[in-house]
Amino acid sequence: MRHRVFGTLLALAVPLSFAATAPVRVAADTGQVATIDGTIVYGNAIGLTVYSVPAPQTIDVSAAASSLDLVPDPVGATSMSMKRTLWSYEAALGNARVRTWSYDATGQTSVTPTGQDCVPTLTDGGGVTGNGRGVAFDPVTADLWISRLTIFAGDGKLHLIVPPNVDNTCPEVKTLAVHSQDGKPIQDDFGALDVDPMSKHVWAAGYKPVSSGGVKKSYVYLVNRNNGLVIQSCWVPFRDGGVGNGTLSAMRIPPGQNDPFGGSGNYLLTDAGEDLTVPNSVEVIDQADCHNGQQAPSLGELPKGHGIDGLDYEWNGSTSNDVFTSWYNDGGPVPDFTTNHVVGSNTFSEVEDISMCGYRATFVTTPGSEGNDFCPYP
Repeated sequence: MRHRVFGTLLALAVPLSFAATAPVRVAADTGQVATIDGTIVYGNAIGLTVYSVPAPQTIDVSAAASSLDLVPDPVGATSMSMKRTLWSYEAALGNARVRTWSYDATGQTSVTPTGQDCVPTLTDGGGVTGNGRGVAFDPVTADLWISRLTIFAGDGKLHLIVPPNVDNTCPEVKTLAVHSQDGKPIQDDFGALDVDPMSKHVWAAGYKPVSSGGVKKSYVYLVNRNNGLVIQSCWVPFRDGGVGNGTLSAMRIPPGQNDPFGGSGNYLLTDAGEDLTVPNSVEVIDQADCHNGQQAPSLGELPKGHGIDGLDYEWNGSTSNDVFTSWYNDGGPVPDFTTNHVVGSNTFSEVEDISMCGYRATFVTTPGSEGNDFCPYP
């Protein structure tokens, strides 16, 4: 479990409220407190700024589904694949930054910051109050999808912003209010994001777990990039390690590559928790099993040798981050998270989600063999 232990917790005389303006030492909802990145603190919190951990939501998302329409490729796009640009969104009490990074030429050895960062300029002002969570490259517009929290409270939205390497104010392009077709509620907080390699719609991990039937469920939603409708949804048991789920990536293993999972070849990777989980592994689920708000069975478990929050699987295999210190390259076509292959430092940023400049989610063995990522950046 992801937590910090510091002896005996000192309860301070503060209101039991979940206010964005002031930290609290005693949780109003669960009796737990956490740092801004979602790490639950057990024991003495002196020297730490901590916040109430909200109780799991109790909503019914079983009927959340709508039709799937494939999004066409950008008009006139040339071959723009195997690019080295990537981004992160950091945890912070406010003014969380989207940061730009660059891989080395091989995409295997080193990740370094470019200095092109921004606090997103959102029309509702949410960039200033934002605690960063999800980020994903959009191949249709070459912009970035993000999700953000106010401390741990969601806004029910996915935001599309201009990347900081294009405009250092990251203006908002559009906002999606996530909703279901039948009007049933959808949870309002979203963690990690990734773009679906087949449809170009957006996979979103529900951040905090949903409690139903005595089970804490970590939901995953496929959200229509045009109107915010939930297209598909499913859940896996929440694996704890912190407040919510900060890890989600699509992974495609095409015919001709070794696929040990025996499914459709179109998968999702998640650890359904924060950087260290119980069990401490990344779960593989089949996108074909993610429907109608039902539980998706695990097709395999990939043990973790290091903490993981941000994760993205693209042409160079898996890239991941442990929130606090380091970037890792975990290889492909099946990632090995036990190698602990460090490729970069976080440079004093608490990295939540990450995104390569790509969306095919396919390990490339022959350049140009797995399609166009439509990435116009280096």
